[in-house]
Amino acid sequence: MSIWGKILVFFNLVMAVVVLAIGSMDYGKRQAWRYAYQLHRFAVNGLPVDGREKDTKEPREDPIVADVTDGMAKEIFAKAGGGNLLGGQPVKTVADELARVNALVSGKITSKQDAKALVLPLARTLGERTEVIAMIDGDDANMSKTKGWFAEQVRAASRTATSPPNNKELRLNMGHVLVNLSTDTDWRVRCMTVLGMEAYLEVVGRQADALVAMAVDVERAMMNDRATFERQHMDLVQAILKEADELHKAKGYLEELQKTAAERQTQLAQRTTEKQEEDNKLAQAKADADTAIAKLKAVQKDLFALQQRKGTALQKNQQLESELRQMETKR
Repeated sequence: MSIWGKILVFFNLVMAVVVLAIGSMDYGKRQAWRYAYQLHRFAVNGLPVDGREKDTKEPREDPIVADVTDGMAKEIFAKAGGGNLLGGQPVKTVADELARVNALVSGKITSKQDAKALVLPLARTLGERTEVIAMIDGDDANMSKTKGWFAEQVRAASRTATSPPNNKELRLNMGHVLVNLSTDTDWRVRCMTVLGMEAYLEVVGRQADALVAMAVDVERAMMNDRATFERQHMDLVQAILKEADELHKAKGYLEELQKTAAERQTQLAQRTTEKQEEDNKLAQAKADADTAIAKLKAVQKDLFALQQRKGTALQKNQQLESELRQMETKR
């Protein structure tokens, strides 16, 4: 081989090394850019809804979750642990986060107070909120009804009525359950990370609209209650005034009765005194009568004795007259 041929071969080898070095640098930079792009995309759009969601902007067969490596998941959740109440390990999909929270919340619902703090904010309307409060207050010691209701909310959030699945609808429904479990700042940061800023803001906006509607319903109910109260208050005032008038009349009548009763009591005392005096007189008269009767009985006894003597004297007189007549006859 000529010297020029050797020089050309050497030059080609040098160019190949340079091309390989540049290609390696380009690939590394591309991967770094892609990694940064993925992090930015997940920050804006959130984690994939589930393991089946695909990127609609890139013609790929692999689902989005294939891009979420373990290292990337740790980096994503490095500052989004979620706090002490609902926080946990990194996840790769919104569905995984919902399943993790479902198991966690079911274990934390141990009292009516905990249930109202965790479950009640999921209500979307005032009527539903009232029903949930009634359900919690009437639940058993194990809070089984409340746990079942929460599990049903999780299942409902994981379903979609369209085929293929409407991932946006699923993300917002899952986000409604996740975001409204707690107002803790660390938890909300984790929700932003899982759902993405766009979905998070829409979920918060929807809940804000729901709360405004609840406030309007509460205000309307308060106005109705106020009107009912005012009407009942006026009726009650009229009834009180009427009863007060009747009470005043009854009080006057009672005073008259008390006055009459006092007079009757005085008269009764007088009659009692008079009766006592008459009883004393009657007793004295009875004693006098008994004395007079005793005297009369003595007089009657003496009179009876006199009558007996008179009778005896008459019999003797008749006997003497008879004897006298007999003597005159004999002469």
